[in-house]
Amino acid sequence: MDTHEDQVMELLRSPSPRKRVVGLVHAARRRLTSAVSLATTALTDTDDDVRSAAAWALDVIGDPVAMPALVAAMYDEVFSVRSSAGWALVHMGQAGRTPEVVSQMDDVLRSAMNPNAREMARLVLVYLGGPEATETLDAVPTQPVLH
Repeated sequence: MDTHEDQVMELLRSPSPRKRVVGLVHAARRRLTSAVSLATTALTDTDDDVRSAAAWALDVIGDPVAMPALVAAMYDEVFSVRSSAGWALVHMGQAGRTPEVVSQMDDVLRSAMNPNAREMARLVLVYLGGPEATETLDAVPTQPVLH
């Protein structure tokens, strides 16, 4: 690791939410894949700004390893977190991960009781576009299927 990368990692581990946000911004700007694990963990931070910055940073970095955590972030109570997670998933789909993103959104639409997560899944599919996303939007029920 270089000195800048070490400094970013130190910021990401800081007890200060403000410093963690700064670390996430630097990780995104440098597209540090080494920060994906800490950014993924930050999606569950107690601070709203840290969670939002983490979703945004993961979008910019674009590592598909973060996909499950981004899907989970679509259930967040804070719109900016859900929105940034949704955009990250749209961008992953556009970068060649369409089948995986569509499959995850299908699962959310079919089973999530959380209306915010369901709405974000619909938006991801709308913005992702294409035949797979459209087919899924047409096929899923408007209410979750209860098993």
